[in-house]
Formats: sequence, structure tokens, C-alpha cells
Amino acid sequence: MEALFPGIPFSAPMQLHDQGRWFDYDWVRNTLLDHGFKNVKVELTSYVTHVDGPEHFVTQFAMMFDLLRATQWTEELRAKYSKEEVRESVKSYLSEKYGEQGWDITWSLIVGSGQLHKVETSSST
Repeated sequence: MEALFPGIPFSAPMQLHDQGRWFDYDWVRNTLLDHGFKNVKVELTSYVTHVDGPEHFVTQFAMMFDLLRATQWTEELRAKYSKEEVRESVKSYLSEKYGEQGWDITWSLIVGSGQLHKVETSSST
């Protein structure tokens, strides 16, 4: 994005909220344990998806461009660069970089699970 829009500080956030560090393996594990989960299992998984080319990429990820533009850019920057301009600029950049050839994207995610044991309370009647 920095190459497309010079002068705009760009840093894609690892998450779109400030509630914890869900991108941090150790934080996820420790948070589940701290909340009383037992048999905690945390796995880092990666997988690859294929993108057919620049048009396919822009079509598939337009929502993410819009989300980053809406949450990370100032009102002034949003007024300067429309959604359509952002999408066309990304497509043009990718066409120059990859041609019309496709490429692979590797995704990584953290999956955590555990069991929460419910404490039974007895009631006297």
C-alpha cells in the first residue's frame, strides 16, 4: 500500500480491535488457561490459497481494502482516495508486479480450544 499511496503511513493491523493479542500463540494459550480452561490445545496452522491474478485478488479482497480504509485512514485520506481508486491502484500495482499470472498466498492462523468445567451448585429445597 505504501508504494501505491506515497506519504500515507500504512501498517496493516494484526487484528482490528484492541481486545487481547489473538495473533500471539503464547497469549492465546495463557489466556485460555487464565480463564479456567482445562485440556488447552493451541495449534498454529498454515494453508495456501491460489489467486488467479490481479482482478481475482481485488475481487476477493475488496472488503478488506474497504475495512482498512475505513478503520486505518483519516477522513482526509478517505476523501482524497475513493474506494474505486484504491481498488484500481491495487489492481494496477499487482499487474505490474505479477503480470496477469496467478500466485499463491500463505495464510496462518492460531486455533485454540479447551474445556471449561462447570461447577455444580447444590440447592437445598
